[in-house]
Amino acid sequence: MTLFALIYWFVSELTKKPIFSETLSWAHFYLANLGLLGMLIISAVGGYIGGKKFAAGIAENVIYAELTPVLLIDLGFTFIFLIAGLIFIYNILRSLYS
Repeated sequence: MTLFALIYWFVSELTKKPIFSETLSWAHFYLANLGLLGMLIISAVGGYIGGKKFAAGIAENVIYAELTPVLLIDLGFTFIFLIAGLIFIYNILRSLYS
């Protein structure tokens, strides 16, 4: 997140204009944090569940099949982070070329 803030600051200093949309900047900030936090929590839960099953001697293919819902939820949070990244790119490009 610090890198994103640095890029926002650098672009505004480079162009001597404010960022195109502060609202998009905040949307990017909150969506990126939501996506990262969701991925962290869901991945930790999936790792805990998978680790317990692996330690119990359950076959890996069965574990993968049982963790599919967890991985799909993780994919959802990854998609949220992707949307945040696209908002960031749009906001930066509009700031540079407007």
